[in-house]
Parts: sequence; structure tokens; C-alpha cells
Amino acid sequence: MIVGFTLYSCKTNKSISDAREYAILEQIVDSNNWEAEFNWAIPLRGNQINLIGNYNFIRFSNDSVKLFLPYFGVRQMAGGYDPVAGFEYNGLAKEFEINKNQSDNSIEVYFKTDQRTEELYYRLTLYAGGNARLRVSSNQRDNISYTGSYWQKK
Repeated sequence: MIVGFTLYSCKTNKSISDAREYAILEQIVDSNNWEAEFNWAIPLRGNQINLIGNYNFIRFSNDSVKLFLPYFGVRQMAGGYDPVAGFEYNGLAKEFEINKNQSDNSIEVYFKTDQRTEELYYRLTLYAGGNARLRVSSNQRDNISYTGSYWQKK
């Protein structure tokens, strides 16, 4: 009986902690003033690539997004010369959507950007506790994912 009570109280404390971390995540996203940085790039073909020390970010401010991400993968379609090998954007977040999933302790942020003739679709999943996962789809390149963390800008 003592073991059962101990297990139940640990589960209750974890649920309270999860709810508190999710509330913090909601507060950060609702502030419209937060950013993410990534430690790993995971190309569709090949191994993970460590990004620690490599400049990369996504910054949200009101209805705008600014991002710079390195790209490792295969370009499927020639888009002409582009001096930026990765993804770079600064402007309004197009088709912006937020889906909150409290049962999974996550929030998904969807948006679209254009880079010359290329259309890029972003699916950013933020987890309570500070972890982030980004998936980028393109009409001209292989998909790529990134893992890292997020925080509220000061």
C-alpha cells in the first residue's frame, strides 16, 4: 500500500510539473516574441550534422519571422545561382498557424516562406521544457530537420 501511494504521489507531482512547463510554453508562444536555435541538422540523406558554433536561428516577433538556417542535402531542381546556400528569410510569416496540444505537452507552429522561386514550408514543434524540432519542406530540395531549443526574447 505504501509503494502504491508513493507511485501515485510521484505521478501527481509529474503531472503538476508537466502542466506548469506547458503553461510556460504557452506564455512564450503567446508573447509573439521568442526564438529558437538548433544544435543538430538531420538531412534526408546522410548523417546528423552538429551545428554547435554554427550561426542559425528562427526569431518570431509579432507577425514577422526572421530566420537563417544552414542546409545540407540535395537540390532537386535548378533554381539559378543563389549566394545563400541555406534558408534565409525576413518578413511576414505566411500561412501562419499554431496548434496547441496540451495532452502531448507541445505546440506546433506552421508557416511558409519564399526564397526566390522556392517555396519553403516549416513545421516547428516546441515541447514543454525547452526542446524544439523543425522540419523544412521545399519544392526544390530534399527535406531536412533540425533539433534544438527555444526561449522568450528579452
